[in-house]
Amino acid sequence: MDLTGLWPFLIVAFSILGLFVGGWAKKKSQMIVPFNDPTSMALFILVMFIFVAPSVCPEYAYIDPYDLNQAACIIGFSVTYIYGYAKGELLYVYVSAHDVWRLKQDIRPIAYYWNSQNQLCWQPQSFVWVMKRILFNIDCPMDFDVGSITRRREVIFKGKYVKLNAYVVDTAKMTITPKYVKKWILRHKVLECHFDPSPLNTYDEYDFYLNGSIADEYVRNYQTLKLNNLNGLAGMRKAEIIGSVDLVSALASMTPDAELMEMINKDIKARNVTDDDIEEAREATGEDKESLFRMKGKARQTEGGDSDGE
Repeated sequence: MDLTGLWPFLIVAFSILGLFVGGWAKKKSQMIVPFNDPTSMALFILVMFIFVAPSVCPEYAYIDPYDLNQAACIIGFSVTYIYGYAKGELLYVYVSAHDVWRLKQDIRPIAYYWNSQNQLCWQPQSFVWVMKRILFNIDCPMDFDVGSITRRREVIFKGKYVKLNAYVVDTAKMTITPKYVKKWILRHKVLECHFDPSPLNTYDEYDFYLNGSIADEYVRNYQTLKLNNLNGLAGMRKAEIIGSVDLVSALASMTPDAELMEMINKDIKARNVTDDDIEEAREATGEDKESLFRMKGKARQTEGGDSDGE
């Protein structure tokens, strides 16, 4: 087929096609690192195969890269693809998520977009999740309105040889939760990203100062409550110690004196029954048994009185 008169139109058509394909690839992949998406990698491999195929495997060389017209189509498509990709829409923001328990601050770029249902979504920077979006149009929801928070703070990291800085949206916490959605009769896994905005990030600078003072007041109140709690614990321990001392003093004051102890011993001794008394009681019956115990008791009381008199 003679394409001599059509080559100029084909070159222009391929150039325009590359512009649209580049913009579509950027919008669909939402990759922050450019040309790191499956579409760009596939086109790069295809172009390399076109230029290498005539020398390696001529039977599969359907395009002659040494033909100026065909080479112009390839170069025009590649250049406009790069231009369309660079001009494609990409919304991303650096988010600073604080981990209070681990004393850690995680700063990462988050690419976000609105899908066809006008829902805020984000794109995980992974080949698998990009393929899910390209092939099945799977969106990962994001529970955070990035557009409503315009105040950002600058974070500067100074290393030994390099210095990095970024304007970040300050958040109190970031959680990524896996969920499942049903689409195209299949069950797909998605990642829901949730941010808890920091109270210091506000719309207006006056609100920033106001909320900043409120946050400082919360911190001061927390410190005051903590001190009051410590004072209360110290007071309780002091009361326990004083109570223990008072209890020991009361027990010591209740100790019987020597005269009372002597009277108690006498009574115990007078009422004491020995094994011999029990044996005699077994042999005795009736009134003899009662009189025996009565006589024994009087005898012991008399012995106690005689010893006291002596």
